[in-house]
Amino acid sequence: MFLAKVEGSVVATKKDEGMSGRKLLLLRPMLVDDKDPSKFKPGSNT
Repeated sequence: MFLAKVEGSVVATKKDEGMSGRKLLLLRPMLVDDKDPSKFKPGSNT
């Protein structure tokens, strides 16, 4: 688990069936020891 700020959501025309009911999010890590916190990471709500 890591702390992150939600910067936005991802829109896709097709999703994998396993992702049904989940929202794709764009996350910015908020870790002190992260080498490059400006890089975004994908995530989803569960």
